[in-house]
Amino acid sequence: SVPTVWSASRTAIVFRHTFRAPSATLKCTPTLSSNYSQWNTYSAKPWPDFGTAPQNATVRGLQLTKEFAKYLPRKLNQVTAGTMVELIYDENDRDRETAQALKEGLQEAGLTQVTMSSNASLFDVSKTGVCSSMDADNRTAALQEQFSVVPVPSNY
Repeated sequence: SVPTVWSASRTAIVFRHTFRAPSATLKCTPTLSSNYSQWNTYSAKPWPDFGTAPQNATVRGLQLTKEFAKYLPRKLNQVTAGTMVELIYDENDRDRETAQALKEGLQEAGLTQVTMSSNASLFDVSKTGVCSSMDADNRTAALQEQFSVVPVPSNY
């Protein structure tokens, strides 16, 4: 078989963020039953300590991202040390940290022209029209429906 050669002058790799710790509460659902305001009230066992603030990237996730980035140039045939790479991330800690881990991995793989910049407007799905924004009442109703289908675990 003939190997695939990338002929495009630019390649986009979409990477949202690495593994992250869950939010501390179901704060996006103010009218949901108070029994579900904390994850531990839905679980028979306490949630683990993820070693980072709620919703932030985990240490292990950042390590995996860096290793992925070190491997990535080998999979893209036309990537060389002089290839320019721009990492654009959303303006929050987990996305910035993920971009930084990607940058470090790419640089360790030999890419020397890796830049980072933030652009929150690219990632606002309600402003870009990718997703319609869901108001709190509809979000709560959707979660209540999910909770009614999935039974509360008895031994989790």
